[in-house]
Formats: sequence, C-alpha cells, structure tokens
Amino acid sequence: LDFTIAKILKEFGTKSGARLVQLQPGNCIYICKFEDLFQEHAIMCALHQLNACWKKQDLRVCGEAVQAVTFGIIPLGPEAGLVEVVPDSKTLRELSEGVAYNERQFRVLK
Repeated sequence: LDFTIAKILKEFGTKSGARLVQLQPGNCIYICKFEDLFQEHAIMCALHQLNACWKKQDLRVCGEAVQAVTFGIIPLGPEAGLVEVVPDSKTLRELSEGVAYNERQFRVLK
C-alpha cells in the first residue's frame, strides 16, 4: 500500500518531537519518532521469531500459549522511524500512575 497523505493527529510535546500520525489511504496510525529505530526493529524481528518457535513447540504457561505482543516498526533512516500503534494499549507512564517507583515492576498487573 502506498501512502500519499500523512495527517498529524497529536504532538506529544516530548523532547524527541514524537507525533501521532495517520497515513492515508488506509487510515494506518503510527507514532513518528525522530530517533534511530533500527535496534527496536531488530528486537521486534527477534520476538517474531521467538513467537514462531514457541508456537511450533506448543509452549504453554498455566495452560495458556506463550506469545509476545508485537507491532510494526519501520525505520526510515538513522534519524526517524514509525512505530505502529497498538489499539487499546497503555503507555508505561499510564501504567505507572499510582505505583510507587520501587514497585514499578508490578505496573504490568494493572
């Protein structure tokens, strides 16, 4: 799919200048980050491979299939890239609200 329009939906006001963008046609939502995303892309590729291995081995914990949540990362070069927005997800900042700093490992339980 070739995108022809990028509409800025929100500017996050972060030091990196990250923006929420909608690419059209298709209405795909991404976060445009102005930093090198090649490492993050490599990690996501590794998680895709791990998911495939876990599925092939039928790996389960407490009866549930083990699978890491993955999302698209598109490096555009050494200074910018796109991160796919996962619907209904929360940021680490949102998960940390009301959790003491020394207990931040428990924020995933919210």
